Amino acid sequence: KTHYLDAISGDDGADGLTPQTAWRSCARARGLVLGPGERLLLRRGSVFRDELVVTACGASANWAEIGAYGEGPRPTVRRSRNLSERCVHIVDPSYLVVRDLVVCDAGKGLDIACTRGGCRGILVERCLAHHIEGLYRRNSHGIPEWHDLAGAPGAGSTSGIGVAGSRFREVTLRDCESYQCSSGFRANGGDVWLSRMYCHDNFCPNTSPHP
Repeated sequence: KTHYLDAISGDDGADGLTPQTAWRSCARARGLVLGPGERLLLRRGSVFRDELVVTACGASANWAEIGAYGEGPRPTVRRSRNLSERCVHIVDPSYLVVRDLVVCDAGKGLDIACTRGGCRGILVERCLAHHIEGLYRRNSHGIPEWHDLAGAPGAGSTSGIGVAGSRFREVTLRDCESYQCSSGFRANGGDVWLSRMYCHDNFCPNTSPHP
């Protein structure tokens, strides 16, 4: 089964199962669990303004996929540059490929989190993160505009692209890019592989409690 998201001409009242009956918003896919071989595809050229929250339970011989379809630039999940926002949040997945997405203007970009045992098999490729400004610790930055802000919800990474949770196994990040992020990439767990990751023009705000 394949689910489709189309921010240009989709309809949240449709069934989401063909490009012609695609859903319009990420909210419509919230809580979706992709099984072995199932896909969630976002239309190229689309800009989604709400958070995508899904998970996947693929199989070692039949991975689930979150990716793109159509022609044009990669689909983008763009928030409103608020530190409390996330772009994509994927919880406790196994055997999942995430490819060809852009995440930007949030406190967390592509956030893949393992909160329990058994998370195995993550591949992130050809994704781009930019203008992701995460908090390291509350009120430990010396930036008046950020005073008392808690940052995006959830434990773990505030990176542009992050795979967080020491229980992950078999994680690969490749052919991705980040710029203008306070933390470009992060991946932890066992059997973690990074290949051809382009991290440039990133920045780290003043982390002292005093300006």
